[in-house]
This record gives sequence, C-alpha cells and structure tokens, in this order.
Amino acid sequence: MILMNYCYGIKTRFQFLLLASLFLSCTNETELKKENQSTSAIKSENYSQETSDLEIKIRAKKITDSLISSATKSALFDTAGLHTSPVKVTKSYLYQEEYSNYKNISLTYKNNSRRKIEAIKFRWYGEDAFGEPADMGSYGITEGFGGGFTDDALGVGKVRTSSWEILSSRAKKIILAWPIEVIFSDGTKWDIRNVKENIRSIDTLAGLKKYKF
Repeated sequence: MILMNYCYGIKTRFQFLLLASLFLSCTNETELKKENQSTSAIKSENYSQETSDLEIKIRAKKITDSLISSATKSALFDTAGLHTSPVKVTKSYLYQEEYSNYKNISLTYKNNSRRKIEAIKFRWYGEDAFGEPADMGSYGITEGFGGGFTDDALGVGKVRTSSWEILSSRAKKIILAWPIEVIFSDGTKWDIRNVKENIRSIDTLAGLKKYKF
C-alpha cells in the first residue's frame, strides 16, 4: 500500500512536470512568434519608409530636371532682338541623303545689311512626329536644339543655301531657325545676346522712369 502511494506520488509529480514543461514550451513559442511578428513589422515599416523616401527623391529629381529643361529651353528660345538681325532665314527644311535613314538640315538665308558678311552662327529647334524635342545635332545643351556656322562670305543683298549634317533619327519638322551671331568684313559683329541685354536695359530704364526719386 505504501509502495503504491509512493508510486502514485511519483506519477503525479511527473505529470505535473510534464504539463509545466508543455506550458512553458507553448509560452516560449507564443513569445517567439510575437517577437518575430514585431521584427517583421519593424522591417516592413523601415522598408516602406525607405521606399517612400526613394519615391520622393525620384519625384523631386524629375521636377528639378523638368524645371531646368524648361528654363534652358526658354533661354535658348529667347529671340528678343531678332528683328535687328542683318541676316534673315527665309527657308529651313530637313532632308535625307540617298540610302540613309538619317536627316540633315538646310537653311536659306539673306544678307539684309549694307555690309559684306564674313561668318554667321545659326541656331535651330526641331520636333519629332509627337511634338517632342528631336535630336537636332551635337549642340550639347538641351534636346531639340542644334546649331551650325558658315564662314563663307555673303555679299550685300545676297542669298545662299547651306546644309549641315545633324544625322537626326527622329526629327520631323523644324519649328524655328535663326542667326545668333554675324561677323562683318570690317571686323564688327552683331550678337543677339548683346541685343537682348540692351533691350532689357532699355526696359529697365523705362520702368525706372515711372518713379520719381
């Protein structure tokens, strides 16, 4: 009888220890799951934050690039003072050489001044079939623009047609072509950039005259 009670006691303690062990095991597993979930949540949050930061940086860069491109285009397209140019472009067109898929540009221009011209610098802007800036030569400033020069003398009232290889694969039409610098045979020159500065100075002076000091 005593032996049976003793054995029963041992069995009961063993069952208790087993239950306690199972309970602790379940508790540890639950805590581990919670810890893993917490870690995953933190990682997910960090990833989302990093992704959000990257998207913001990409958007900011796109906006900045767009603003710079727009400002550059506006600056290059500023033709204020062009009416004072001694040279007028009367015709501009794209053409393809035989057996070539690339297009070049041709300009016809006239010397409207009373002096012989020694050299001329031109600028042009072209677009593709979608109305987007096209590749218009190695001008190296911004897409859509191109430029070239000629140092063939041009007499008073004379007209000439010159061509430049721009090897454009997308250009569909020329929006505008104009002279930006003209060198005369007497060494003087006309520069559209100087003309624009003079126009701005005159506008500024006219604005100041509205005020009394």
